[in-house]
Amino acid sequence: MLEHLEQLTLDVRAALAEAEAGPAFFAFLTGMTAEADAKQDLTEAITAAAGPMGVEAEELAAQLRELFGALLARAQQAGAVRDDVGAADVQAIVVAALTAGRRRGASERPGRLAEVVFDCLLPRHTHADGNTA
Repeated sequence: MLEHLEQLTLDVRAALAEAEAGPAFFAFLTGMTAEADAKQDLTEAITAAAGPMGVEAEELAAQLRELFGALLARAQQAGAVRDDVGAADVQAIVVAALTAGRRRGASERPGRLAEVVFDCLLPRHTHADGNTA
């Protein structure tokens, strides 16, 4: 698990360095979901639900969550992600996407359910009548 946390930390740092905040955020989410789908303990580490993981793994998981929060804030400032969600909300959404994918099982379109679930993070648009979509 330590190796996976290290890689995700490198990935989130790379996403933070990207010029386009929105695409970088969603690309990281997609990659993180694919990685976490392969390892349940990684899902627990990402959401801080794991029991004792060892000092180094816990520190990396905390660092990953902090960097992810910065990536989310950057995407929100760019208008690419709705501004009424926090990092904990997005973590719960990632777990929902993983759970949905696991329940559905193998399919012709891996990652499709995650894509659908992640659509809920897109900003709402206000219509001329004042209603949001």
